[in-house]
Amino acid sequence: MIIQLIKCNKSLNIKHRKISYIYFRHHLRTNIFFIKNANFKIQELINRNYFLIGILFIYALILFTGIFSHEFWMDESHHWLIARDSKSVTDLFENYKYDGHPMIWVLCLWVIGKLTTQVIVIQLFHGVIALIIASIILFKSPFKKRYSVLFIFGYFPLFEYGILSRNYSITILFLLFFCVYYKKTINYYCLLYF
Repeated sequence: MIIQLIKCNKSLNIKHRKISYIYFRHHLRTNIFFIKNANFKIQELINRNYFLIGILFIYALILFTGIFSHEFWMDESHHWLIARDSKSVTDLFENYKYDGHPMIWVLCLWVIGKLTTQVIVIQLFHGVIALIIASIILFKSPFKKRYSVLFIFGYFPLFEYGILSRNYSITILFLLFFCVYYKKTINYYCLLYF
């Protein structure tokens, strides 16, 4: 097509040559721009996601190495023992009414306690929650990716919210879900009061 335009351009007069040249230049620029832009965007997405998936894999290795070498502390086992020894949900609410923590973590522990009595299952469940938190921070945060990577390898996301099986991580998970799916155009303020 380009060769045909050049051959055709020689046989036309000067006015038609300019119009043909402008059309040719514009057509060539848009095609090259589209090809370069599409190639750059696809390559950028592939490179960025592979890098972030690799970072998430390294985070998972460090996290599960820490989880498998971590023994339950007293505050972790306190929630587990209340959930494991409660016979029903009403019994769980009765046993847990003097604790100041939210009930959702103990309800999750109660369900796990009905399935198994192995502590490692709680730690694996908590590790999955920590991986979801790390993936939300890596893939959905508005910050630069290098800051997100540095953040997830920090003390709080890796140790406090990752290795230690406490109720804080599930709170952070719901907080991040709220931040990701919050739309400024819809008024959610009435839901926050209930």
